[in-house]
Amino acid sequence: MKYYSTQRPITPGSFPKPEGNAVVEIVNYDSPTECKEISRTAWGYIEYERPLSENDAKRWELTPEGVFWYPVTVSSRKHGGGLWASSGNAVRSVQRPDDAKGDMQETQFRTRYFRSWEEALRVRNVIRGLAITTERVRQSATQGEVRVFINGTYILNFGDSIVLPPKGSAPEDYYGDNIGGWRSDTPDSAFVLGLIWHPFDYNYHYSDMVCRKLGIQPEQWIEEVNK
Repeated sequence: MKYYSTQRPITPGSFPKPEGNAVVEIVNYDSPTECKEISRTAWGYIEYERPLSENDAKRWELTPEGVFWYPVTVSSRKHGGGLWASSGNAVRSVQRPDDAKGDMQETQFRTRYFRSWEEALRVRNVIRGLAITTERVRQSATQGEVRVFINGTYILNFGDSIVLPPKGSAPEDYYGDNIGGWRSDTPDSAFVLGLIWHPFDYNYHYSDMVCRKLGIQPEQWIEEVNK
């Protein structure tokens, strides 16, 4: 495995020599050179037979070449909800790429990256086994909430955003019942995806709530695979 030296050329005494892990090759550049493998400049690289420990790499200021990360994308229809999971092409990066989200004409989606193809497939298949459904409830013309169910089991309520659409606005941009002209401006997909890789799960603890409601262990829930 290759490690790039971003602070100095690789010289005797500037790299670790772990027992049983031989150096395969050392390459120094004429000057700091942009390296796509680590997305930054480096003075050169050293290749070992096996990966270094994280402590050794950090202590000697060596940056490992990028590894492959495998995406899983979950999507849902703005009108009608539903949940789909798909896998895609791997990307190379030193660190796990940030979660991505998108808003298309008829759907919304979220993407998360996993360290192995097997783990990405496991997560994809777990999600494909989930039926997340929603039920909109209006307490009045201007107030509403959305109940969320997983495989028929009630999980929680989300507050709904009820607005009076401006004159001339597109009807397809609003959702739920029309009561006196008031409708929701939050699509069904937002509530379906609200339980999948929520960016503030550490604060709201949705994944913990799902585990309790479904009577499952944390390692069975998709959030746990990123620990």
